[in-house]
Amino acid sequence: MMSTSQAPIFEHATMSPAALSRALALNADGVAYDWRVRYPNLAGLDALEMLRSMMVFHQMCPNNAHDAFLLHQLNMPIDTGMAIVQAALRGIPAAIEDIQQRASNQWFRLSLVHWQTGRDKVHLVPFNPSDVSVEESRLLAASIAPWFIEWGWDVHVAAPHEWFVRSTALFDFHAPSLSIASSDQLEHFLPHGKDLARWQTLLTEIQMTWHGHVVNQTRVAENRLLINSVWLDGNSSGRLWTQSALANWQSLNALVHTHETTDIHAHLNDLNLRFAPFLQQARDNLRPNILLLGTTWQQTIQMQKRPLLRRLYLKFFPNKKKPLAWLETPSL
Repeated sequence: MMSTSQAPIFEHATMSPAALSRALALNADGVAYDWRVRYPNLAGLDALEMLRSMMVFHQMCPNNAHDAFLLHQLNMPIDTGMAIVQAALRGIPAAIEDIQQRASNQWFRLSLVHWQTGRDKVHLVPFNPSDVSVEESRLLAASIAPWFIEWGWDVHVAAPHEWFVRSTALFDFHAPSLSIASSDQLEHFLPHGKDLARWQTLLTEIQMTWHGHVVNQTRVAENRLLINSVWLDGNSSGRLWTQSALANWQSLNALVHTHETTDIHAHLNDLNLRFAPFLQQARDNLRPNILLLGTTWQQTIQMQKRPLLRRLYLKFFPNKKKPLAWLETPSL
């Protein structure tokens, strides 16, 4: 049974307080401007009362807020593994077949990453599809294939930077999704499981093999980021998924508005356009809700007109609140 959310869903709509403050003070050319004139719908919303409630997903949940929220809508545990779904949605026949047959084979996503070790923490940098060529992917996969054959893992390449592995034997390993691992939340979501030490040993071998690999030698010469590690996540099997759940997942996922631009002014302009209907609904006393998804949290915001006495008070005694504070990424 699939539940539904009435509120429009926006992923990565919020911004860091510092970046938002700079963007409201200076335009894209670095010149001071009146953001209320440029983004009138956001300005109108900023004059409303914002009632906010937040949920932070617990540390043992391997999924980001996007996946956890949609799993909840499907009435499935929010820590359900996602690799087999991601593989099936990318058209990998073995994943589709395992879901159809409710097979117990385990699936993991294997992502190519750049692994940086700092003084007090490890930072993972994920790659985009355009960052890794098909030939680079082929050569790197060939260099570590013997280990996967020894483990009985079948490797399925969905994209040069993203592979999937299928194991017929139980492998007890659980890690947060790459989006969590590449955020500043990794230290709170560490990998675990009975086979953690075994995976860490293989991971070390992979990193040593790739350290001087011809692919990375070429990338160094071209001043490109090294592909020096992998991230394994999404432990799942066909026993936990059905074809109807997969179809419902696709339908729900289509309802999520995801913001991926790095241009904060373009981002604000997009929100100004998308949030226009909510301003009108609030003016009509309909009290619209929106749902904001971060990496490990979700936040519901209800918008409503300020009471008359409150509006009169602010007319004579304007408050000094930060503009668009409700669009700041919360500090957890």
